[in-house]
Amino acid sequence: MKTIIKSLALVCLFFMPVQLFAENNLTTINFKVILRDDIKSCRYHIDDIEGNNWIYLDIENPKIQLITSDKTKNIIHYQYSIDNTIWHSGYSISYNKETKTWESKKEKIINNETTSIEVHDEKKSIENINSNTKKNKTNKISVGGTYIIPSINTSENLYDYGYGGNVRFDNSNNELDLYGEFTYWYGSSNNALIDSIHTGLFGLGLGYKLDYDFISIIPELGAGLLVEIPIHNTNGAIYCFDAFGEIGLCISSKVNKETQLFVRGNALAFSGTDEIALETALTAGTSILL
Repeated sequence: MKTIIKSLALVCLFFMPVQLFAENNLTTINFKVILRDDIKSCRYHIDDIEGNNWIYLDIENPKIQLITSDKTKNIIHYQYSIDNTIWHSGYSISYNKETKTWESKKEKIINNETTSIEVHDEKKSIENINSNTKKNKTNKISVGGTYIIPSINTSENLYDYGYGGNVRFDNSNNELDLYGEFTYWYGSSNNALIDSIHTGLFGLGLGYKLDYDFISIIPELGAGLLVEIPIHNTNGAIYCFDAFGEIGLCISSKVNKETQLFVRGNALAFSGTDEIALETALTAGTSILL
């Protein structure tokens, strides 16, 4: 009897480290499902041969999470519907350990199919599952109102504050964001000889997008040409051309698939006749994906 108890104890001691080791080596993999606009529902199951335990995705933010100790043994099946009634043919996703990539297999070929999946793995960057998956490139146009104040009171600042508008075109490729913009603002002069100040800004810049659950944060760096037009009491318009540089931070949040709201803050520095002028701009508005 004592021999049996000792044997059982040794077996338990042998399997406990194996179990603990497996739990400590669990990997979390997030699948981002990219759907056509006409798809109304999507569902999936993992390693369920019978297909009785479907999990339904949030259609606004469709994601699949897999927690596994050996991803080569998992198979994910998913389906979609365009009318919430009829489910179209299924797909399976599995990991190919020879190519070290996730592969998507259609269980039945469908014409004009654009549904695809991206994988966010701890050890690999984003991988496209379908060969037809396009890179995450987007274009958008943003329109907003701008409020601007001098950051430092120098002789180059001819007004206490200004207000106007901004139009920006963005081209995003994954995290990188290239933009071109035009900003106009009107400033009420604090100089007795100047009636008003009209300023136009033409700029190009680069941002790096950091995506979170419901917001995106984009640090930015840009430069360009600034045109300042003081309206003199007697001499009329005086045209001044300056180079400028800017750093900024943009925070945006999706309203729906095509629309975003944003708030953007920028610090501007531009050359003047005698000193460097520093100004702060705050812009808020709407972006539309093209």
